[in-house]
Amino acid sequence: MKTSSKRLQAVQVFRDQADGEDLRLLAAECLGVSRGREDPASRSVVEGFCKAFQEISEGRWAKGPEAFNTFHLRDFHHCLRYLRRRGLVQNGSVSGQSVLCALERNFGGLKREQFVELCKVFFRHLQTETGGRISEFQSNWLRTTLEVLQEALEDIPVSDLQDANYEPCRYKLIIDETEDGGAVRILQSAGIFPLDIPVLEVSDLPGDHSDLHRSQVISDIRRAAERPDLRVMVDFDEILDGFYDLLNLRFQRIQADSRVSFAATVAAGSYSVLAPVDPRFQLVVCIKASDLAQTPLPFLNRFEKFYVGPEDLSMHTARWFCNQLSQSFLRDYLLQPVRLRLQALVQLLGPASLIGYDDATMETAINEALQAARGTTALKFLSSGWEESPAEDTAESIEAAEWPGDIGPGQRQQGTWEDLDPVCFGHENAGNTCFLQACLTILCVHEKHLLPLEHDAEPLFLSDLRHILKKSRRERVPREDVWSLAQKLARAKIIQQGQQEDAVGVFEALLDECKSPKLELPTMTCAKESDCLQYKYPCSKVFVCSDLNEWVLRTAMGADKSFDTLLQEIVMETVSDCKVEIVEEGETKEMKVATALRGRRRLLSKAPPSILPICFGRWDAERQKSDMSLSVPMEGLILPLVPPSQETLALSHVERWCYQLTSFIVHTGSLDHGHYVAYFKTRGGWQAVDNDRCSHIMSEEAKYQAGKAYLLVYRPDIPH
Repeated sequence: MKTSSKRLQAVQVFRDQADGEDLRLLAAECLGVSRGREDPASRSVVEGFCKAFQEISEGRWAKGPEAFNTFHLRDFHHCLRYLRRRGLVQNGSVSGQSVLCALERNFGGLKREQFVELCKVFFRHLQTETGGRISEFQSNWLRTTLEVLQEALEDIPVSDLQDANYEPCRYKLIIDETEDGGAVRILQSAGIFPLDIPVLEVSDLPGDHSDLHRSQVISDIRRAAERPDLRVMVDFDEILDGFYDLLNLRFQRIQADSRVSFAATVAAGSYSVLAPVDPRFQLVVCIKASDLAQTPLPFLNRFEKFYVGPEDLSMHTARWFCNQLSQSFLRDYLLQPVRLRLQALVQLLGPASLIGYDDATMETAINEALQAARGTTALKFLSSGWEESPAEDTAESIEAAEWPGDIGPGQRQQGTWEDLDPVCFGHENAGNTCFLQACLTILCVHEKHLLPLEHDAEPLFLSDLRHILKKSRRERVPREDVWSLAQKLARAKIIQQGQQEDAVGVFEALLDECKSPKLELPTMTCAKESDCLQYKYPCSKVFVCSDLNEWVLRTAMGADKSFDTLLQEIVMETVSDCKVEIVEEGETKEMKVATALRGRRRLLSKAPPSILPICFGRWDAERQKSDMSLSVPMEGLILPLVPPSQETLALSHVERWCYQLTSFIVHTGSLDHGHYVAYFKTRGGWQAVDNDRCSHIMSEEAKYQAGKAYLLVYRPDIPH
């Protein structure tokens, strides 16, 4: 303000630190949710965020002297605004991975171990307040610092911005661990910064402290801010004080010609000007890690912070090499050694002693060797406890590339199809419907093999379901469509509106409602020869088959059971006190045997199922959940089937069909307050569908999540 002497004066206003109620009001506004009693889900999320931030603000989370109090209310504000701006809060709910992404962007600038501790504080409070609706923090969700920084630099508005209320992201602060400006070189080596990026600095050299040089640097920043450019600032001294409004994103918004323009006040010496600012402009400021403790807190709060060191470049380079060199690695360290060993064997025996040997035979042998190695584990558990004669043990099995004679060319094609690459853009949550959305994702990916063939006189429910599935392949399905489907399911008494349901149970109910075909895998029970010695031809005459009665193969979990054991309980097992029927001398007799073998049988002239859903029941009778992680085969799952022509369960006569994992559903939390996420495989890798959020995940993450799956869906690979 001005006095009569026309001298500028200032007034400094102090206020108390924000109390709990102020913080909750701010959080609700930033998230765009209500805190009323009519919305308990939103209220619990707000409460969880606020309690976590209060604990962090008090410094009680820090694990060592190097953890500095670098966070402020502005970091909290931008963290919640990130979730709202990206549409990650739906019906008062937010996923754990979305929370982690917001924390990585707005509570960074720490070493990895310190950041993990910070994340645990947030997730602990959010889990407590939401009753487990938000999944537990998983360290394997963490992205590398350079990945997060890459996302931050790309998080800019469209070039023709028309939203006057658009709130730009904060500029970036690099905390340089190298102490010699190495962070800029690291980011250039990683390809995040271009090699010719302009770097502005005001060093300790006498020439850099001249008014001319400082004016030149200020002018460079002003001109760069007018364009969608990227600038890096190091050794800035107090030169950035003149860009107070710019760094604090205090822009004047000018609406003209259906376009929004931004401007900020820039101080240059004794005067200030209103300078235009492009909202796509990015400024990256670098400071030394050793200077962090002396850097004023208000300055730090203006930026998204990233702690960068040589280890980050190593992690980035290692991941790049893993992606780029996987093919050459397989060729040089897997295929070539196998080829050399087979060539040595041929030389030892002599090519003339091998009938029909040529180069093509060598490649076929390599393929069969690799296929056999992939199925070793499965064959081991199938042979455990098996009682067979030595002659049966040495009998030849079906060759890897040979199809059974009863399957015609049409059925053979079904086992080796190549579908279009699956796609699903997710579904908006219609209020505690994540179980239904996970089912819709699986149906979207596998509609061709799960639902009946489309025809004109379809039931209305099936037509509506197909409409949603087709829409999800083009765009994100709005909550209105999901709500409409949920109401229809509630009227059919398949679900209870607003209640959490068992996703696999709903999945089976949907297939039943659509009159989908069941799995063509009847069971066959065969008594052991030692229990039937008094009968004529006991092994070839003792069998019974059950009807087709299931869409999903189910088995219960056990604390001491592996994936192999659980699969064995489904497809081939030893049973006791079993009644079997025998046909002897034209009469059908029923007898009870002490033990018998039970397996799955392929139907005559039918290929194995085109889709194989397997459910591991993770809840016991007391509704207690088992979160045990299994080692799930992503490829090379062997399904042993008894041929229709066989009336015994001899291992040498069993067909072995190879399947690969193509989708699965993971459940986190409790049965009543949990959350479902669906995953599916494309040619480009694995995709995660968490409500309306779709994201690409690494194969290692997919394998980790598959180990916790509730429902696994396999598809045929090639006969094995």
